[in-house]
Parts: sequence; structure tokens; C-alpha cells
Amino acid sequence: MLRVLIIAIALLATCFSALCQGQPQNESTSKPIDIYNEILTTRNPNTVIEIVNKLKIEEVAEDSLKSYLYYYKGSAYGQLSKFDSALYFMDKASEVLPKDEHPMIEIQILRAYGNINWAKSFYHIALEYYEKALDISYKLNNAEFQISLLGNIAGIYNKLENLPLALEYALKSEEISDKTGVIRPRSHMKIGNYQNGLGEYEAALKSLDKTRRLILKEGKDSIALGVNYVNIATTHLFLKNYDLAKKHLDSAEVILNKFGYKYQGLYLQKIEHALGTNNLTGAQKLIEQAAPLFTKQQDLQEVKSLKLLAKELAMKKGNLKEAIQLQDEIYALNDTIKNTNMVNRVYELQTQYETARKEAEIEKLKLENNLKELSLAKARNQTIGLFIIGIMLLAIVAVYFTQRNKKLHAEKLQQEFQLDALRKRIVEIQAGDAIYEELEVDTINEKINTPLTERELEALKLVMQGKANKEIADTLFVSIHTVKFHLSNIYQKLGVANKKEALEYVVKSS
Repeated sequence: MLRVLIIAIALLATCFSALCQGQPQNESTSKPIDIYNEILTTRNPNTVIEIVNKLKIEEVAEDSLKSYLYYYKGSAYGQLSKFDSALYFMDKASEVLPKDEHPMIEIQILRAYGNINWAKSFYHIALEYYEKALDISYKLNNAEFQISLLGNIAGIYNKLENLPLALEYALKSEEISDKTGVIRPRSHMKIGNYQNGLGEYEAALKSLDKTRRLILKEGKDSIALGVNYVNIATTHLFLKNYDLAKKHLDSAEVILNKFGYKYQGLYLQKIEHALGTNNLTGAQKLIEQAAPLFTKQQDLQEVKSLKLLAKELAMKKGNLKEAIQLQDEIYALNDTIKNTNMVNRVYELQTQYETARKEAEIEKLKLENNLKELSLAKARNQTIGLFIIGIMLLAIVAVYFTQRNKKLHAEKLQQEFQLDALRKRIVEIQAGDAIYEELEVDTINEKINTPLTERELEALKLVMQGKANKEIADTLFVSIHTVKFHLSNIYQKLGVANKKEALEYVVKSS
């Protein structure tokens, strides 16, 4: 009787909801589809954001469409290097997407997470997302995603300076492409680059020539063709085939200039060619022309490459003083790159810890919810039990739930052990042994080139008091990402890599 009453109430609620919503609901579901189609016609991230902002995504009825809209908005912010916003909307896209119902959308979201973390130099985290997406693409037997994701993974291993693994994944990507006929020239191009890095120059020339033919066959990616000519020229420079290198560099320059694309690699290889042919005047001129293109923070490796070439030029000209100065600048760049990589790895571990902690909390809530549901089921079963059959059923259920509770309790303990291990790892990276109530700010600022800002001083004081990032964020009324940004600046100014080293620095300064 109770069940019949519940069903009747649910039906009445459904009818009432439909009557209240009426015709406006149909209008709200058709508009987002028009917005989605409009998004597909543009690749400009600012335009995508403007288009999506025309409606309230949270009011879209269909979950898959809602997820796509969040995904495109997050991707647009990612292209604009606004990574906090990008991650926020990717989280939204992931939250509203029904699990295991739309694998194609799930792959795109996972790949976007990978791309964002790659851009932030969180290579290990990016690798995890790419591998999850690749597993789904294998289940779907989707060649296009497989080729793309294998290329992404190869790129990550290249960033991690593991060229053999990078080449292995790039070759897997090419194998699928050859079997299926799905062409992605940029993935093919990576093979030649990795072979160059491993000194396999003849193999690299064959791979890059294959890439050239694929691009020409497609007839639509001329920028990639220009970059590929630069890569071919690079191989010929390794082999000291200066005439062939010059020929391909000229071809690359014509194509890239046509599209107004300023490619740093072109300048580096032209300088390399000039030095190889002892055209010192030409090399000097090229270095001066290239300098404005090598000033961005994210291009530190390229800046280092340019300075190495400038040092080589100074040595050939016999300008020892300039060569020594350039070598000092190269040492400083190496330190900056090392510190940046260290800070990024710390952030990466922090992010992995936070992700694992959240997943553990969610799992804990699921387990607790399961326990509540099981308890309710047990209570319902107990009220139904009649005569001997009822008693027997109750006995069976009691045994079942006892075993189930033991299993759930064991899983809960396992989650707690995992959390303890992660906390210990973070403590090893972050924690200092002492907490300081006062901080001699003037003493510290006198010893560093760039003084700490007032906000950075506040953050540093809280660090010295043993506060965690979340506590610092709450105290300063800012987000955790802002706290991490301040700490990164503090570490760079103090010349340290983590909270522990910052603590030691303050102790010595005091």
C-alpha cells in the first residue's frame, strides 16, 4: 500500500512539473543547440566565450549538451592561458556528464585536462589524463583519438627527456595511421624530431620526407609544411649538408612568411647554418633579428639555445669577454629552468595529493551511503519476515550484511592508509620543523635582488607559522591557486624550491 501511494505521488509530481514548465522548456532546449552549432563555426577562443555566455549553461536540460558547452568554454580559457578558469569549467563538464554514457565526450574532457596540465608543465598529471583517454579510445576502436593521444603521450615523454619512449609512442601512432588511413601530419612529424634527438639522422630524413608528402596530400596545413622543412634542414645541419639545409630553410621561410608565422626554430637553424658556413656577419645579424622573439617566460629553453649560439659566435670572433658573459647568463638560465621545474613538480605533487584526497573523500561518502542503504534495506527486510521462512531470510540477510560491513570497513581503512601515505609525502616536500611567530622582513629583503611584496610577506609569515595552503588562503581571503602563485614568486625571489628551504633561508637570515 505504501509503495502504491509513493508511486502515485511521484506521478502527480511529474505531471505538475510538466504543466508548470509548459512551452518555455522547449524553447530553452532548442536555444543551446543553436549555440552549440554556432561554436563549431569558430576557432577563436574569445568568440567561443562570448557565444557560450549568451545562455545559462546550468539551465540546459540535456546533460551531454550541457557538458559540451562547459567543455568548449573551458577549452577556450585554456587557449587564452587562463588555466584556473579552464580547469573550473572542465570540472563542471565532468560533473554533469553521466558516467560511462558518453565516452566520446569523456575522451575530449580528459584530453583537455591533459592539455591544460601540459601547458602548466605538470607533465606527470597530463600523462595520467592522456592514458585514461587512450584506454577509452581503444574500447571504442576510435583511430583518430588513438593517433592523437599517442602523439600527446609521445610529446610528454619528450618533455620528460625520455626520447626512446617518445619515439616508441610516436611509432605506435604512425602504425595506426597507416592501417586506418587517418592522417595527422603533426604526429608523423614528431617521429623525425625524436629520431634526430637520438642521432638516427637517415631514419629522420625518411620520416620527415613522409610527413612532407602527407601534408602535401592533404593540401591544407601549410604552416606545418613550413615547420617540417625546418626539421628537415635541422637534420641536414647535423649531417653538415649545408647546401641542402639552406634549400629547405629558404622553402620554410617562404611558407611561414606567407602566413605571418614567426617560428623560433627557423631563426635558430638559420643561425646554426650561418655559423656552420662561417658567415659570422650573417649570424650576428640573425641573432639581433631573433632576440625579440625569445623573451617569453615559457620559452626559456629556446632563449638558452639562442644564447648558446651567440656564445659560439663570440668564440669564433675571438671575443672572450662576451663569451664569458653569455656563459654566465646561460648558467643563470639553467638555474631558473631547474628551479621552475622543481616548483612545478612540487605543485604537481600537491595537485595529485588534492585529487587523491578528494577521490578518497568521495569514496568514503559512497561507502557511508552504501552502509546507510544497506541498514535501511535490513530494517525493511526485518519488518517483512513472517513465520519460519521470514526467520530464515532474516538470518541469511544478517550473515550477508555482516560480511558486507567487514568488506566496506576494510576498504575504508585502505582509503585512510592511502591518505596517510600521501600526507606524509606532502609533509616531506612542504613542511619545516619550526614555526616562527615573527619574521625579520627587512633583513630578508636586504639580501635579495627583488624585494618581497606586502602580500608575499603576509603569505611567507603564515608559512613560517606552519599554516597549510588552505589555511593561508582562508586567512588572506584568496583562492588556493593565488596562494600557490604567491609562494612560487617567494621561492624564486629567495632562490629556494620549497617551504622547507624557505624556512632554512629565514633562519639563516635571522
